[in-house]
Amino acid sequence: MVQKILAHWEFEYSPDLKTAYELQEQLTDIFDEPISKSIAETNIRDWMERVSASGVKCFEAFIKTLNRLWEPITNYFII
Repeated sequence: MVQKILAHWEFEYSPDLKTAYELQEQLTDIFDEPISKSIAETNIRDWMERVSASGVKCFEAFIKTLNRLWEPITNYFII
């Protein structure tokens, strides 16, 4: 309960923090889905576009790593 109240307060005063949290949750949801590699690649690319459009900078290093290690990371979805 206290965490929810604090998170709400933090998000109210930091819209970028709220956006970053929501984007992180969206990426986690992609990796939690039992989907094919091709669908995952599309979903991750869409997510990367949303990150870019959001203007938050905290994912820049992660996206560079994601691009550099695209194949090994997306191979996670091979069923």
